[in-house]
Amino acid sequence: MVGIVNKTSKTIHCSGSLISDRFVLTAAHCVDDIENNENFQLVFGADDLSVEYPLSSYREDREIKQSLKHPKHDKAKGKHYYDVGIFEIDGEDLAFSDGITPICLPKKAVYDVDSRKGDGVTLTGFGKKSKVDSAKIEDVPLRFAQLEIYAQQRCNESYASVTESVPDLFQSNIMCASYQVSIDRTFT
Repeated sequence: MVGIVNKTSKTIHCSGSLISDRFVLTAAHCVDDIENNENFQLVFGADDLSVEYPLSSYREDREIKQSLKHPKHDKAKGKHYYDVGIFEIDGEDLAFSDGITPICLPKKAVYDVDSRKGDGVTLTGFGKKSKVDSAKIEDVPLRFAQLEIYAQQRCNESYASVTESVPDLFQSNIMCASYQVSIDRTFT
């Protein structure tokens, strides 16, 4: 996991996933909310962002060269559509290690998300449990949750009355997942 940290306020802004030695995959709304890349840094190899190097032996902090978001992402229409962004790492290519490795991406696209119904997935990220929680890095450990992928129809029926966040409901390019137990789990 990659922590996207505001250098001035020492708060966690978002999380991302390393996909190569140059790029971090994140959400477009994370890119939208950054007006100046110079105020943020990418933190690799840490499950606790409050522990500085060398105590966190794999930790590496890097600057952001540029940020891009999906051209069809429209924050005004709804944050959940085409919510994909990329950060390019500034400087030398990132060296992989036991603590810094890219995620595994599928070899081919999944066009029928219902074909994944019932599959288990793991959601990870640095983040608050609620909007009122602190975003200070010492208060935001790396969290995870085990989720199950649901059929599109089930999600569309569940969200039919709450269309402000997904006004066009779940389209074929959005995977729907949920959990059966509490998601308040940390790696530490």
